[in-house]
Amino acid sequence: MKFPFTVRPALLAFALAVRLSGAEMSPAASVSGHVQHAATGAYLEGAIVTLEPGGRTAFSTRDGAFYFSEVPAGEYRLSASYTGLDAQTVTLLLGAGQSLAREIALTSQIYALEAFTVAGEREGNALAITQQRNANNLKNVIASDAFGNIADQNLGNLIMRLPGLAEEILEGEVTSVAVRGISADFNAVTIDGTRGANGGTGDFTRGFGIDRIPADFVERIEVTKALTPDMDGDSIGGAVNLRTKSPLDRKGRMISYMGGTSWNLDRDTFKPIGSFAFSDTFGPEQKFGVLFTTSYNKTHKPRDSVYQNWQQTANTSVPAYFWMPALGEDHLEHERVGVGARVDYKLSARHRVFLNTLYSDYNDRLDRRQLTMAPTAAQIRPGWTGTTTETTNHPASFTQLHRKRGVESVNLVFGGELRLARAFIDYGANYSRSIGTEKRILPTAQLAGVGFRFDRTDPLYPTITQISGPSIYDRTDHRITQVNFQNYHDRDAIRGADVNWKQQLPTTRPISFKTGLRWRGQERERRQERPAYVYVGPDGVAGRNAATGINDDNVAQFADNNYKYGVARGRYAPVPSLDVVRLVQHLREHPEQFTENIANTTRDALQFNGRVTEDVYAAYLMGETRLGRLDVTTGVRMEETRLTGRGVRQEITPAEKARRAAWVGPVTPDELRRRTTAEWSNLREDEGQYRNVLPSLHLKYNVTSNLLARASYSTGLGRPNFGNLLRTTTIDNDNMRIVAANPDLRPQTTRNFDLGAEYYFEPAGYVSAGVFEKRIKDFIYGDQGGVVPAGTDNGFDGDYVGYQLISNYNGGSGRVRGFELAYMQRFTRLPGLWKGLGLMANYTRIESRGNYASSTGTQTGAQIAGFMPETFNAGVSYTLRAWDLQVKYTHRAQNLRDYNANPLLRVYYYSKKNVDLNLKYRWRPWLTLFVDVINVFDDPIANAFVYVPERTRYNQVFTPAIKAGVSGRF
Repeated sequence: MKFPFTVRPALLAFALAVRLSGAEMSPAASVSGHVQHAATGAYLEGAIVTLEPGGRTAFSTRDGAFYFSEVPAGEYRLSASYTGLDAQTVTLLLGAGQSLAREIALTSQIYALEAFTVAGEREGNALAITQQRNANNLKNVIASDAFGNIADQNLGNLIMRLPGLAEEILEGEVTSVAVRGISADFNAVTIDGTRGANGGTGDFTRGFGIDRIPADFVERIEVTKALTPDMDGDSIGGAVNLRTKSPLDRKGRMISYMGGTSWNLDRDTFKPIGSFAFSDTFGPEQKFGVLFTTSYNKTHKPRDSVYQNWQQTANTSVPAYFWMPALGEDHLEHERVGVGARVDYKLSARHRVFLNTLYSDYNDRLDRRQLTMAPTAAQIRPGWTGTTTETTNHPASFTQLHRKRGVESVNLVFGGELRLARAFIDYGANYSRSIGTEKRILPTAQLAGVGFRFDRTDPLYPTITQISGPSIYDRTDHRITQVNFQNYHDRDAIRGADVNWKQQLPTTRPISFKTGLRWRGQERERRQERPAYVYVGPDGVAGRNAATGINDDNVAQFADNNYKYGVARGRYAPVPSLDVVRLVQHLREHPEQFTENIANTTRDALQFNGRVTEDVYAAYLMGETRLGRLDVTTGVRMEETRLTGRGVRQEITPAEKARRAAWVGPVTPDELRRRTTAEWSNLREDEGQYRNVLPSLHLKYNVTSNLLARASYSTGLGRPNFGNLLRTTTIDNDNMRIVAANPDLRPQTTRNFDLGAEYYFEPAGYVSAGVFEKRIKDFIYGDQGGVVPAGTDNGFDGDYVGYQLISNYNGGSGRVRGFELAYMQRFTRLPGLWKGLGLMANYTRIESRGNYASSTGTQTGAQIAGFMPETFNAGVSYTLRAWDLQVKYTHRAQNLRDYNANPLLRVYYYSKKNVDLNLKYRWRPWLTLFVDVINVFDDPIANAFVYVPERTRYNQVFTPAIKAGVSGRF
């Protein structure tokens, strides 16, 4: 077998490790055991276990296990310490060749005093802080229950509260997260260290849909900002790992449940939510454990959108005209179903294997109704002012989108851990599959020759008054310009395997090295069909027939007269809408009254299809040592990437050109279909291969037992999105965007520098500060090229008028600098009522600049699109007897949404703030009543402006939601 170049050094390292481990296989005394929480029965991962004399130290594993080999006979002191618990020391007398097992149970006076308090949240916070403190590299860890119930069971609502992270919102949902200003497309998200498939429809990106994984599966979240060589290298900002629950995390049986409802205040709707978890261990030595979890969550999240477009002028001292290109409602519902199961088995005291399975089914339904228009400059009436603009003689469209979308995902992970005398081996294999389906119906009616007056005395909710032309509510002259269907089928499959060997060298100074191999193969495939029709009525002419002067389309027969909703809580009249069910039924019963757009239907069934495969072979070698108080971790990772991309290339061959020239007479529908197929069925497959070497160095200095200083140098890369391997174009009707693929993108690389300090409080808390810089080469950025104009020559055969046009480019270099501050503490040692108080806060400030390479030269000093320059999160928690209250606050600064070489077209998000509230009453350990209020003050979520803040681009209106129910543990 011919191995890729990158794995050959690791094979040599493995051979050396085997030789060393074999040499040390001799009879010797040993000390082993487990560290456990005395009050709750939970095993403690990351406890510091010390054996004196000799100064040997070990961290307990996930099941609380620790192991010391080759221990000479004699008397020893065995000590264990853990965040938030009292340290314990026991005396051991060890004979020659003896294997001694000792169980250590830690407790704290806090637990003795507060027996009624459910310990789960306190344990989770202590575990997270312990993992963060013990890490040799820069890492943030948070327990899944750190801030009470997670809003909508969406992990994104929790992760966004960590320092340096910011949410990426789509349709009001946190679908992904940016790390230190870097988009989710360039940050790895793993589940127990392995990649999960992402079958999102309509795009070919790398960003992982964090909202698709139910929160009940996850025990804690680890965000690594300075990568070590044993981690995947394709993370520019940082890597997010979702650590799932295990039955061996605790001894014995545990049952938990939650049930309740989600109440949307604006629409007064109630949707069910619930979860259930069971875990147990079996056998006298707890060798076998099983875990089962399931959850269901349904939410109703309607969104109203009020858009504004502006005259392109840099002169802000005189009024600029504006109009409202879109106004309407998105009626949106989300549904998440999740099932998980895990089995752990101890083959021996040193060897454990596990099988973890996760299944999730995500569905949403969107019903959009909008009034849209795109007047030209000539259709703007003279005399506009700073608040009013009038238009004349332009068309108005009534656009609708009815969408049903689903993503079904399965993750299987098999793994094991084997502990030798001075070595630790872990191995695994994984398979993940995700299938996304989506069905859309997009009818559009249009009325010509109308004019409006727009008044933005209220800048967020301008008024709109029709001043000329036939009434938009009189359907006599309406015509249905399109009845389009879009069916998407996306498939993502990931397979992988890895093995890692960590070897402790037989030296006086603690020195170890670690080496490993990993392979990841991914296959992304998409298929789309987009039939398109125009309604022409019984006479075969759309709209008014010039020959008869009659419009027999009778669009009124399709009117949805039951639609009464006024956008923005009644500020605007209901948008005239079509009954989609009736319209589609009419198409089936009277196809002769519809004309198929043969060229578009045939072309779109071909051009959007494609397949990409990517294989990444990785090998690494890293070493760790301690020099007094200084911990050093260094090494190098090598990755070789091999990929293929297959898609459609538009081409009229010489033979096809000659055949068309020879055609005599009008082009028939069958001939048009043949021509389009010939032009768009040219398959093209591209292959690529590149290699990256990624070194890193991490220093941790233990100034005192509670004060740490860190310094890191690390490297990473960001692979282009899969869609850039295909010569296709992606139409995003949901957000009115067109993304044109760029197949010539190169991977971007980064060098990262981190410097920070952390101080840890007892019993559980910390304060930290750090600065960082990222130097990015071949930065990938999105350029918003403008708005698709009206007319048949707009590049899209007259379709998609008003859509934004975006593509990606390599931009020379980028630089990101910033600092992070974080604080978390529970004041359990204060007297009286104060001991129930807890505080958390973090602040991140980022400065980003880039040099953008383009055909017109280089532009410098521009902000990098997608970077969040400033975030602030804060929270106050208070526990008093059975009551628990948490108030959480987030702030996001103004930031660039879309970059454009023309500053007049740059779109920015306004700054925003948000407050959530969680309230619990623990009546019994098995019964807790809870109420969660999301967005208490109904603050805007994603409002934007163009060029200057006075020019609002859009205002999106959501509403607070209340979750209420019961939960408990047995």
